[in-house]
Amino acid sequence: MTGISVSPDGARLLFSRCEFETAEAVASDWQPEDWWFQYDIAMVNTAGGTPVRITASGAYDNFPAWSPDGTRIAFLSARQQSLHGDFSHLAVLYTMAPDGSNVWDLSSEVSAVVNHPPQWSPDGRHLAFVGEDDERKHWLYTVAADGTQLTKLTPTIRAPVAWSPDGQRLAFAQAEHDTVALVTIAADGTGTQRVTTIDGWQPQYGDLDPTHAWIRTLAWSPTGEHILFACGHAMCISSLDGEVADISSLPLEGSPVPPQGEAFAAAWSPDGTRIAVVNYQARVTSPRLYLVAPDGTDVQVLVRNGGGRSLYATRVRRPKTPTPSAEQIDLAARHAACSAGLVVREPADNPDLVRDCETLVELRPQLMGALTLNWAPETPIEAWVGVTVAGTPPRVTALKLGSLGLTGELPSAIGRLTQLRELDLARNALAGPIPAELAQLTSLEELDLSTNQLTGRIPMGLGAIASLESVFLYGNKLGGCIPPRLAQLESERSDLHRLELPTCEASTRSVTS
Repeated sequence: MTGISVSPDGARLLFSRCEFETAEAVASDWQPEDWWFQYDIAMVNTAGGTPVRITASGAYDNFPAWSPDGTRIAFLSARQQSLHGDFSHLAVLYTMAPDGSNVWDLSSEVSAVVNHPPQWSPDGRHLAFVGEDDERKHWLYTVAADGTQLTKLTPTIRAPVAWSPDGQRLAFAQAEHDTVALVTIAADGTGTQRVTTIDGWQPQYGDLDPTHAWIRTLAWSPTGEHILFACGHAMCISSLDGEVADISSLPLEGSPVPPQGEAFAAAWSPDGTRIAVVNYQARVTSPRLYLVAPDGTDVQVLVRNGGGRSLYATRVRRPKTPTPSAEQIDLAARHAACSAGLVVREPADNPDLVRDCETLVELRPQLMGALTLNWAPETPIEAWVGVTVAGTPPRVTALKLGSLGLTGELPSAIGRLTQLRELDLARNALAGPIPAELAQLTSLEELDLSTNQLTGRIPMGLGAIASLESVFLYGNKLGGCIPPRLAQLESERSDLHRLELPTCEASTRSVTS
């Protein structure tokens, strides 16, 4: 297995494996060594269950990566090559729908893409990757998510790429004389800045030329203040001014000796307060997976070496302190995060977007359900799960949180997102009435609250929204009557005819709830 990627809602895992049978392989009587590079991509729920195979090209499909909104999967594939043999070095970049359909080729003009997971920008509009030109030289590329705007930025090496949290810069590794440097560059290819030297870089195929160096891990912290990277057999963290510390060689849980084995991979927690480190070739008593604070302290072992190569999920142990209720959380502090400059850029110039942000952080505790939303002070609002920001001046124009296991009552505060054009909360477990405050969404064009547990009447105010073109409410326990204008919507734009409710009398149109 390789290339594990967690979906934005935390509910599904993507991974690659080379043990799937294909008709071509069976028909050609392949030998065991022929399977080594015949990877396909599969998906499994984090709660467990049977993996579902979503690619079956019979060739090399590897390194899947979810888009920030969970609607596309980027991956590398050599499906354009012969099915037989190792063509992993000739893979290029594709995206597909989560069910494996609607495949797009994004890098046909690049000779090959280096075998690291492609990196989505925080807003999901672009991808970054390392590719080879016709002379086998490595370059940093970006491409728009629809396959346009392929841009060759700067020379690099066979190393991962990482976007800054605000999507403005990229971190990468670059050969420098007889060593390797950690470098950042603006997303448009300008403003290159050297951060630090990467000590202990690994040679590719034994070649000591820095242009052939190989680095396994490179990740920008969620706060944008540090960059995590592999430094030989260890993991290092650097501030943007070049101060470097090794975080993977400290004793674990009071043990007088550091972990035995090689720090093979690492990743930040979404809030930037912890780093998960995976050990490779660890001794039997050593940890396979542990957490460490960015300063190298507070180590917590999650999984010890038990042998085998299976796919597991584990819960992170949290301090045993009561979780505050929504009422106990200091709303003033959360509101302040919206105007601090990281969540909303240039907040003084975008007061309406700040207010939208404040509304969303109030909604978050009510919309948690089975999902940990990434609506956090260290994440730009454009990268928040299910949130679309558009327009001039920018506003929240869509809230798409369908099929995320949301529970509780439908919050009335959604009515304060006055520039919403699309509201999708379908296929959850939301209960209670449809708030009359939704009538304040005077720009709303699409409303989908279907397949929940909503009760009560359909607010008459929804019928007064002139822009509303599409309404889906079936699969609830609604009563009363259907506002006249909504009853006139065409069947392909509405499922209200399935409710088997009468149309409200014309004289009731002035009723607001």
